[in-house]
Amino acid sequence: AWVETNLASSASAVKILVAHVSPRDSARFSEEQIIEWETLVTSFGVDYFINGHDHTYADGSFGDAALITIGSPSRGAYLELNINSGDVSHKKVSF
Repeated sequence: AWVETNLASSASAVKILVAHVSPRDSARFSEEQIIEWETLVTSFGVDYFINGHDHTYADGSFGDAALITIGSPSRGAYLELNINSGDVSHKKVSF
């Protein structure tokens, strides 16, 4: 599929997937689909999976990737993602 093809051909030191909903959203994905997402993330060395939809901030992991939910800056926070020569870090910024 498109995602696998692009991840496989990527020479980027940092791989980031961005989606509207969390890959753990059991209202939208079956358990099998969630496992498929996790396998994809781990197999292709994804560093970050960033999603919105939920209007809260959450910071965790999914497979080998950091899983960040940041749904709405109107809630007083946004995600700062810093990528520098293959090193990546993030932080929640509140305002």
